[in-house]
Amino acid sequence: MSGLPDPSTTRVLLIGADKFDHLDDLPAARTNVDRLVKVFTGEVWDLAPAHCTPLLNPATSYAVESAVDQALNDGDTVLLYYVGHGVVEDENHGLCLALPQSKANFYNSTAVPYKWIQRRVARATASRVIVILDCCFSARAMQAGSTPSSNVAALADDQGVEGIYLMAAAAENAVALAPPGAQFTAFTGAWIDVLTRGVPNGPKYLTLDTVFDTLKTSLTGAGMPVPVPLDRNQLGRVPFCRNLAHTPVRTDLSLLQEAEEEEPAEHEIRHLAEQLSIMRRAQRWEEYRHLVRELAGTQVSAHKQAELISVLEEDTRDPAHDMAHDLASAIGTNKQYQLLPDVVLALDRADAESWNVLLRAAGRGYHTAVLDWLADSLPEARYGGAMYHLFDGAAGHEAPALWAHAQWSLFKRNKGMMASFLKETADQQTIEGLATCVIKLRANDYDGRQFHSTLIDAVATRRPALDVVALVGALKQLQGEGSEDADALVRSAAVHRELDEARDFVGALRGARMEAEVARALGVMAVDTTVPDRIEAFRAAGQDEDADEIIRLLGRHGAPDIFVMSLQEFERRDLPQERQRLMRSVHGWRRRARLARPMRRAGLQDYWLTAMWPRRR
Repeated sequence: MSGLPDPSTTRVLLIGADKFDHLDDLPAARTNVDRLVKVFTGEVWDLAPAHCTPLLNPATSYAVESAVDQALNDGDTVLLYYVGHGVVEDENHGLCLALPQSKANFYNSTAVPYKWIQRRVARATASRVIVILDCCFSARAMQAGSTPSSNVAALADDQGVEGIYLMAAAAENAVALAPPGAQFTAFTGAWIDVLTRGVPNGPKYLTLDTVFDTLKTSLTGAGMPVPVPLDRNQLGRVPFCRNLAHTPVRTDLSLLQEAEEEEPAEHEIRHLAEQLSIMRRAQRWEEYRHLVRELAGTQVSAHKQAELISVLEEDTRDPAHDMAHDLASAIGTNKQYQLLPDVVLALDRADAESWNVLLRAAGRGYHTAVLDWLADSLPEARYGGAMYHLFDGAAGHEAPALWAHAQWSLFKRNKGMMASFLKETADQQTIEGLATCVIKLRANDYDGRQFHSTLIDAVATRRPALDVVALVGALKQLQGEGSEDADALVRSAAVHRELDEARDFVGALRGARMEAEVARALGVMAVDTTVPDRIEAFRAAGQDEDADEIIRLLGRHGAPDIFVMSLQEFERRDLPQERQRLMRSVHGWRRRARLARPMRRAGLQDYWLTAMWPRRR
């Protein structure tokens, strides 16, 4: 959902009622509709006349609903507009749009309940729907059903509508005004003024948010009712129409073509900084980004780039710092990064804040040549910090080339930093990216799998159980059912997670139908000294099947000392049922004989004689 509406697939329906049998006439409604037809078929959207339909004084609610339905299912972007009297329905106090025959106490049948239109919006095939209501109590449209959850956004949540924007001329209990003798109603007149005059010093394209903010300022300043917006899926931030007050800013790009000087003239740098500032304040994002890209290119010297960033940082206004960061980020991600190392050193000498922004951006760009250069040339005092920011940028992205390269080129100088970085990566990386990193580390870890194990353990202990299970599935998909990395991840999570977390991990494995991994995790838990605690945690969560399986594995295969310790702990905690389950899980004379000596040493002769060697019958 981006870009201006396409005139060929845009539909506008303008509904107006100016003559009423039982309510006051509203002459401005007709002039509103007539002017808006010219606005949308002319300077603003240049629609074909067939795509902008005026509907004046509709005779029945069916005529309105039918026209709304046709517009919503004929266009991709649809604007619905109503001007007239807003009245309150009898039953649920919702908004009704008055028609010429509307009569008090019969609004449900003689007017159009807005909830009818709301349902049509929810079933629309259009991807963008804009509703403009110029009537009293119009904000009630935002809760047109019997409950707040039935508002226009909620109704469309599961439909194909990408974005909905509703602009109401008045609050739920406020009236909209039509000044006597005025050509237009107060709200629509101000709206037409914004559309046809534009926003001075504004961006090239107006968004609905910009239109609303300008409209609100104008109406509030004139003492008129304050309009109310509702935005779903940030449609208000998408370009809505051309800004007719926009005039391009002259960007003196000839500065970028001048012969490079060792010391660029200060007035050039400050002129460029001012150009960036003007564009940003005016929200002329297209021109702003274009100039940033030009400044980040190789036709500008590293010295000039660093100097410009420093000048921007000297400005105490917040937007200036944003601009410095934008430029540093653009330099860091520029594919032609030959100048990048020189900019890094220049910013380092200037102690610029944007130094770390540039390095993070370079990390996102996987510039292995830059990594080599930094490893070989960066001063020792700054090396650690530079690597931290560089790999912090890479942590949230898939960077297999960076990972493979880093093992021998960079962290040969600082293994502790690599371990720290791996833990941060475990927190930030996507599941797909983690799978790639784990596999790359296995293939390129030249330090006895130290880094490979560090990353697996960090993921196993730091990420939510569902993330760990998702990574197990991703590794199995990439490496096959016998994935050693998936097995190592399951074992690490089973051993190192806290009791409740390990229990949740097993539950998540069961939910993903990974029965082999469940058995492996429970098998690891059965040989741990925390067996009684784990069994209690599983019982408390209602996972009796898992608790019983741990006991079965302990009785059949667990170490004798763990078996004896668990028996004693069950005795101490007064859990005779768990003790009996554990005793019954022992099968075979070899297993019983192996347990006999440690049980005698622990003073469990009675168990040994009565339970381990039951009398034959």
